[in-house]
Amino acid sequence: SEMTLALFDIDKFKKVNDTYGHLFGDEAIKAIAAIADKYARIYNGIAGRYGGEEFVIALPGKSMVDAEIIIRKFHQSIKNIILIYNEEEKVSINISIGLSVWPRLAKDTNELLSRADNAMYYAKKNGRGRLIIDHEDFIKVI
Repeated sequence: SEMTLALFDIDKFKKVNDTYGHLFGDEAIKAIAAIADKYARIYNGIAGRYGGEEFVIALPGKSMVDAEIIIRKFHQSIKNIILIYNEEEKVSINISIGLSVWPRLAKDTNELLSRADNAMYYAKKNGRGRLIIDHEDFIKVI
């Protein structure tokens, strides 16, 4: 059986915090965590916070093809969130996502995380707000 892992973080999160304050930043994190959790539960996966504004969704038993469909829907849900600042300003948020799979591309959980992280980093360096799918040659690309 396969295990697919999405690693993602909030684009320009420091700017969000600097512009709207840390309380608002926390609201953004909570909103994203709630949606990640919802998607993980629907598909029998697990969602968690991995760092400051980094999160993971692990999808046991899901192939890369299945996971890509799920994570694209999840990404759309994030892009549809509208947070309200000071009762008037509408703020939208976006995320950069890397997706990898064990055992096809990664031999263990460390490599799975590392490959997903590399894919996410690539997304950040290449326009943000997108999903990058790991593949056999991907580590060489970066």
